[in-house]
Amino acid sequence: MKIKKEFNLKDYSFQLLLFKKKEESFPEFNGLTFVEDDLNVLGNFNNKELLDFTQNHIDLLITFAEENSLLLRLLTATCNASLKVGNNTKNEDILDVVIRSGDEVELFTSELIKFLKQFKNNNDE
Repeated sequence: MKIKKEFNLKDYSFQLLLFKKKEESFPEFNGLTFVEDDLNVLGNFNNKELLDFTQNHIDLLITFAEENSLLLRLLTATCNASLKVGNNTKNEDILDVVIRSGDEVELFTSELIKFLKQFKNNNDE
């Protein structure tokens, strides 16, 4: 949400996706959720909202996860995004930019904001 506020993004321009265990509940979360059951045995998404998310063009996909997950890796790899940024060094092959913050979300966010401001300034020139 800090990134959304920093760049004054509108609701329709910003979407959150939460990967969770099926039994977990996050009533305060307002966005798309993703669970293991949303993937079939062939590795295809069987959740229409999730499938739409991966097929629509995304300017920037930000993947932040405390651990390396095959399902998150698949989701990141299949998304139609112009720029993919994440924190997991094991996903360097599918990310355009890796911010080496470990699981420190505040560090990741602040470094991402710096990167995006520099990226924007370079594109404006």
